[in-house]
Amino acid sequence: MPVVTLGLAPGQQATELATFVVKDDLVLPEGYTYKVIAAWGDPVGDSRFGYNNDYLSYIETSPGQGFLGVNFEYISAYTWMQTYNQVLGKNLPFEEVRAAVEAAGDKGL
Repeated sequence: MPVVTLGLAPGQQATELATFVVKDDLVLPEGYTYKVIAAWGDPVGDSRFGYNNDYLSYIETSPGQGFLGVNFEYISAYTWMQTYNQVLGKNLPFEEVRAAVEAAGDKGL
């Protein structure tokens, strides 16, 4: 339901807000900043930083120091398969996965 916003009457909103520009970026209010500390594919220990984050927390352990907790709920299979090589610089190990599944048999992985 249209409401008066940005000084536009509900009838004006359909015209004024009918087109928009999508920015592939984090858009913050004036005065706020951000810094990327990890991106999809960045090495983290013996693994990689993921995507589809659904939880983030910071636990301060002392002034200026702490732990950052990040949870990745699931992967979007199509996006993951289409960009795996671009992000990690190597092909998906389909043959290794297939061999592991076959070796596990009815026990599963």
